[in-house]
Amino acid sequence: MNKPIRIKGWIDNTYKEGDKYVLKLHPEYSQIFDEIEDLVSLKKFEFEQLKSLEGDPLLQKTKDFVYRDRIFDDSKIIFETIRKPKLNGELSRVQRDEELIGKFVEVIGHIQILKGGNAFISFHIVDPAIRSFNLDPYP
Repeated sequence: MNKPIRIKGWIDNTYKEGDKYVLKLHPEYSQIFDEIEDLVSLKKFEFEQLKSLEGDPLLQKTKDFVYRDRIFDDSKIIFETIRKPKLNGELSRVQRDEELIGKFVEVIGHIQILKGGNAFISFHIVDPAIRSFNLDPYP
């Protein structure tokens, strides 16, 4: 089962690139980077186990090729999706992507592993959030 992940933080950037929606988030706390890396490693292990059991020829051909995961951009977490994410609460009134920058939100999504083995985090819902720390990179 693909367990959803929830990450709180400040929106640094959001845009649409072709058919893909992208959101970059400064997380509320830095430990999340290690937690995400652990989850991605586990997902990749599960993916390799499943594909090796199925004898997937694509996995065998791409095993030596190194794919770049699209999860982090310096101190930001990258979320991507081809389905328009649902903006809840006060965020539902947003007309332009720029209006989201600096908002403190909770993003809900899933870690996805593509056939070639690279990882990304999809996102489905963006909710307004309440800060638990008194930090704000956008004063």
